[in-house]
This record gives sequence, structure tokens and C-alpha cells, in this order.
Amino acid sequence: MNRTANYNLCQFEPGDQVQRTDFNADNAKLDAALAEHAGSLSRLSGQVAGKAEQTALTAEANARKSAVTALNQQLALKGNCQMEILTYTGNGLIGAGNPTRIPFTRPPDWFIILGGGYLVMETRGSKSAVAMGSQFKTVQASWSGSQLSLVSDNPSTQMCVSNARYLALGLHMLE
Repeated sequence: MNRTANYNLCQFEPGDQVQRTDFNADNAKLDAALAEHAGSLSRLSGQVAGKAEQTALTAEANARKSAVTALNQQLALKGNCQMEILTYTGNGLIGAGNPTRIPFTRPPDWFIILGGGYLVMETRGSKSAVAMGSQFKTVQASWSGSQLSLVSDNPSTQMCVSNARYLALGLHMLE
């Protein structure tokens, strides 16, 4: 009787008598080889799945890291400003010849002035501002460098009621 090269299985010749013990021994060898092969496939499948999972986790971690970086960059641009606060006392003088002048250190992106029963606010570059108190009024606004000038026909809306204390808040956006 001959044997196979790899698993030493029986190769019966035409004149050989088949023995049950040879047949059972071959079956045991085949069973062991198939079990080892199945175990190897299972281990490889686990490694491949683990590798795929790790790749997916790495991709997810990288995507989240990029998203956090982008959000942090956007967040850095939100809500960051410098505030400039000035106070002054009104003099009661009104009109184009007596504008109320508020000397900011630089033109604010947005300003609000409180006092004398009114609030005036607007953004830089506007030719008028909104005065809010007992009623809504429009006030002329102009800039000369960093100085804001307000003109109205009423001391309350021009923000210059005699001896009234005023608070001017300028917000400068940070780039």
C-alpha cells in the first residue's frame, strides 16, 4: 500500500485488502486536519474582523478629531469681542451745531448708549441710530475717525439731557 505525500493517508493498490483500522486512521487524520484548518480560518476571520473594526474606529476617530478641530476654529470666531465702556454727563445742548460726541478708542462694530430715559444703539457705519424710550425715534449718527456724533431735536434722544449720566458701550469684534 502506498501513502499520500501530505497526510500519509492510505493509497490502496488493486490487490490490497482494505483494513478497517487503516480507513479509521485516515478518517482521524482528515478530521484533525479539517479541524486545524477550521480553527485557522476562524482565527484569520477574527483578525480580519478586528483589523476592519480597528480601521473603522481609526477612521471614526479621525473624523471626530477633524470635526472637533473645525468646531473649535468656528467657536474661536464666535462671541469674542472687546468691550469699551465710557461714561459722560449730558449738557442739554442739541442740534447739528451741538452734537453729542462720544470718543471711542476705535470705531466699535456695535454700540449702545444708556441714560436719560433712553437707549440708543446701532452698528458701525450707519447714518442713523435707533433711540428707544417712551417712544422710538431715529437719531442722526456720524463718525469722524473713532468719534461718534449724535444729532437730534430732543435732548433725550440725542443722549444729552442736562446733568444726566450716560453709559456708552462699544463692542469691537475680534478677528
